Amino acid sequence: MAEFKRFIRRLEKSDEALLRSSQLIRKEALTLIDEGFRTKTDPVGRKWARRKSWYSLYLKRGGTPYPLMNKTLTLRQGWFVRVAKYACSFGNDAPYARWHQDSTRKMVARKMIPDKRLSPKWRARIVKILPQALKEHFRGRQ
Repeated sequence: MAEFKRFIRRLEKSDEALLRSSQLIRKEALTLIDEGFRTKTDPVGRKWARRKSWYSLYLKRGGTPYPLMNKTLTLRQGWFVRVAKYACSFGNDAPYARWHQDSTRKMVARKMIPDKRLSPKWRARIVKILPQALKEHFRGRQ
């Protein structure tokens, strides 16, 4: 009987479980964004477009090479995820992040976060961590 009462108390505090789930999703999303930068792929797994031909001219004239989308690391390290009970929202401190995400007339998109729907890779990783949050909540974290 005491076990059942403890379960009911935890169920009544389900907001904590939702918030914990959101925090785990936040952590996993930031990991996935960083993996995209490391592998130079979008959330679906497609490689980012190469630089335009002007870049090779830039190097021939003495410019220094730098990894794609990592010249100052502002874009890569500027990502944040805000969590709430029922949602997570993405943002970036770099003012040019949306141009890379959405593209411009002169620049092809190099997506870092999913647009409208989660890609299968992102969905699989996030769904995998949700039971962990619920297990921690209902068993009780020490």
